[in-house]
Amino acid sequence: MFEWSAASFSGLKESFKKKVPDDVYRAAPLARIELRLDPEKPLNEEKQMAEHWEELQAAPPRHRTFTRQRWLSNGGRLAAQPRARPTCSRA
Repeated sequence: MFEWSAASFSGLKESFKKKVPDDVYRAAPLARIELRLDPEKPLNEEKQMAEHWEELQAAPPRHRTFTRQRWLSNGGRLAAQPRARPTCSRA
């Protein structure tokens, strides 16, 4: 995983300034980058996003996800479900 820091952000801005020399084409993208990627500025919805991810982590997996995980753990085969055997009484 890439650790995003103030130094990373500064490097991105400098690289962008070198590769996009004209101020006319550079101003709007740089403003968007500073708004969204500056690690010193919190995102507007950051708290709500964190709460949502915590709720998702606490929730049990959906049935389809659980079945797929069980399928993969059995080497691509679903485990045979136990069945009740019919009983026959012979007289």
